[in-house]
Amino acid sequence: MKQIASTDLTLQENWVSFTKGDQKAFTAIYHACFKDLFRYGMHFHPDKSLIKECIQDLFVKLWNNRLQLLKVEQIRYYLLKSLRNTILTKLSALTRSNFYELDEERYDFEISYPQEHHLIATEDQAESYRQFRVAMNKLTSRQREIIYLRYIKGLEYDEVAAIMDITVKAAYKLVARSLDTLKQNMPHSSHAWPQLFGLFSLLSLFN
Repeated sequence: MKQIASTDLTLQENWVSFTKGDQKAFTAIYHACFKDLFRYGMHFHPDKSLIKECIQDLFVKLWNNRLQLLKVEQIRYYLLKSLRNTILTKLSALTRSNFYELDEERYDFEISYPQEHHLIATEDQAESYRQFRVAMNKLTSRQREIIYLRYIKGLEYDEVAAIMDITVKAAYKLVARSLDTLKQNMPHSSHAWPQLFGLFSLLSLFN
């Protein structure tokens, strides 16, 4: 999700123009951010049509509220957070769940795992990878999401906190608990920490 500075500068310039009613700038923002938004959204639900609909709903809302959005600075993370809320609102309506209850733990957040990869070359590595997948599935969706944002996508804690709508302190605590749970569920894997971060790097190629 990290982008080069010139791209972010162009996005910021388009954002300012969009808040003043420039439809071309608005379209440019949509095309610049759609891929990251769609990829993130697909972790919440496998229905591509539903996620595309949520992105469309988000951008309609952005256009209707553009006059209040001039001061947004971290645009990509603002959009990810907004899409997250849009998806959870949609899912709460579909499942007749309370949004805030759904936001706490009762939503799905799935991660894609490659079946085979050249970096998994030995039986020991393959066994560690199997243990890792089992351990990841024992995390709550909220824990998987923060691991995804922090280690698979490489976001900073303040960026993670902004997207998940929590404090930076809470983000640190949730990451620490998630890593501890992963390590505890990989009991037969020696050197668990180096292996974990190596596996996170592997997953970054597929998520």
